[in-house]
Amino acid sequence: MKRMLGRSWEEEIIMRKQPGLSQPIKFYLYGLLGYFLEVMYTAIWEFVVSRNWAFHGCTSVWSLPIYGVAGLGIEHLYFNWLQNTPAPIRGCIYLLWSFMWEFSTGYILRHFHACPWDYSAFSWNINGLITLEYAPLWFGAAICSEQLVVKHLRSISWAKNNNYSSGSLCVQCHKSR
Repeated sequence: MKRMLGRSWEEEIIMRKQPGLSQPIKFYLYGLLGYFLEVMYTAIWEFVVSRNWAFHGCTSVWSLPIYGVAGLGIEHLYFNWLQNTPAPIRGCIYLLWSFMWEFSTGYILRHFHACPWDYSAFSWNINGLITLEYAPLWFGAAICSEQLVVKHLRSISWAKNNNYSSGSLCVQCHKSR
């Protein structure tokens, strides 16, 4: 039996009858994940630099939409073009996407004096908006995001929960490879 995206035709039919999460929901989930990870990263960085046991982490409200779009971009790249591409090449493409997106959003936010980051102190910065020194971090984060989040988020859909007379919604996970 022919398989699509690693699923049998029967599984594919089930997936099509129960649509996945909407783009706005995925945008929000990717944004929240990025927001959380940035706060954790800055807390750990603060500890490493100053041994601050309070682990104060910070970010900007702008991070939520920035990471939301970044996650949708990686999802789009993976499912439309890169699924069968070797991981090192995918990582380089995601890195390029991350740098272009960070530079673009930083450029726009800086125009309004609202850019929350400034990499001017880094040796390999470009206009203070991106730094090539973070390339390994962004490369690894994108591949981890693809493997741990992007590939699995697609297998989640909203479905009617027949256990409740009100017809409430629940998250239903589909078996995926």
